[in-house]
Amino acid sequence: MSQHRQPVTQAFSQGMLYAAIGGALALPTLAVAQDQAVELPSISVQGAEQFDGYQAKKISSEKFTAPLLDTPRTVDIIPEQLIKDRGATSLQDVLRSTPGVTLGSGEGGTPTGDRPFIRGYEASTDIFVDGLRDYARGSHETFNLEAVEVIKGPSSAYTGRGGTGGSLNLETKKPKLQNFFEGSAGYGTHNQYRLLADGNYVFTDSAAFRLNLMRMGGKVPGRDDVKIDRWGIAPTIAFGLGTPTRVTLSYSHIENNDTPDMGYPFKNAANPDRVTPLEPDRKNFYGREGIDYRKNHFDTATAKIEHDLNDQLSVQNTTRYGTTRNEYLFTRPSFDNCTATTTNVACRTENADLQFTRKDRARFRTTNSLINQTELFGEAFTGSVKHNFIAGVEFGKEDVYSRDTLEGQGGPGDSIDSFWNPNPNQNWGGRNLA
Repeated sequence: MSQHRQPVTQAFSQGMLYAAIGGALALPTLAVAQDQAVELPSISVQGAEQFDGYQAKKISSEKFTAPLLDTPRTVDIIPEQLIKDRGATSLQDVLRSTPGVTLGSGEGGTPTGDRPFIRGYEASTDIFVDGLRDYARGSHETFNLEAVEVIKGPSSAYTGRGGTGGSLNLETKKPKLQNFFEGSAGYGTHNQYRLLADGNYVFTDSAAFRLNLMRMGGKVPGRDDVKIDRWGIAPTIAFGLGTPTRVTLSYSHIENNDTPDMGYPFKNAANPDRVTPLEPDRKNFYGREGIDYRKNHFDTATAKIEHDLNDQLSVQNTTRYGTTRNEYLFTRPSFDNCTATTTNVACRTENADLQFTRKDRARFRTTNSLINQTELFGEAFTGSVKHNFIAGVEFGKEDVYSRDTLEGQGGPGDSIDSFWNPNPNQNWGGRNLA
């Protein structure tokens, strides 16, 4: 029996030959299959972005004629969605984590309320609402805000007087050409609650009404003697939406009746080497329970008329009348009883016998303001070069009345109490409501 062995090279060559012949025979079949391909109908897919994100592309004021990307200025815009996600209920909450902005609390005898410092310069008088200066000098709420715009650096070219370190603009909610309703309710520890409602109703093809409501109350977690009590309403109606002529009428009323909380004393002249705060129980309240109070009332009515003269030129006029009332009596805790020359051992060692001083601060302040602002803005071309421009004029009248309600009328007066175990419920007599 014999075996025939075919060389590997010869076998490989024959395999390649058979494969080439098979491929050539299959080409006509593939060509026929391609000629008989079935055409499928086209499918059109459309969608919309569900989340706009936190990035704002343009500031609301017409005084900024270019997108933020092309504006040579540092501007931070905190949009409504970010305000909601942070759980911010006041302007101070919004600004607390904004770079370049710090917050004061009425130092130097200024009225308590929102007191932001932008790049080291006070901006409490450089707060604007929809482009008009706000004279409230109180605590601003967020329930009727679409965005908070922080303009950093000297900005008097946009804001007029002031604006040394920057300015703030609060953009309020406006009616839209779509029906919707949003509501939210929150409840937390220490019976703290917050109720919000935002509804928009379209009653013609170019007119809509929007209403925002807010109610908040309870106590501050970990601060048993500090309460929150505030409510607000903000109706707005707009005509001519989507047309060359638009009219918007809005009103806002906000009331705060909170317990001021000035924290606890820090500087001790008898122990100047200590550079860190003491660590008492967080629940300690160094004010006066049932005596300290702060009441704010804000009423603002605004009428805005806009008209597009053509595709490249528009004019708008805004008139606003506002009244505010800010009154308070609060306790400023300090170590004034511990002087640099004292021989008191407790002051120098800050032991269990350490005491502090309660001092009074009280003020009654009202404002009445009337502002009218007219702006003309548009674009023009010089050949192929595009120019944006804006011109305007503003008239305003403001009356401010302020006085120290302790002068000649007395008050709880200074008192000494234990620092480590304060008693805010001592008998202080009646409250001075001014």
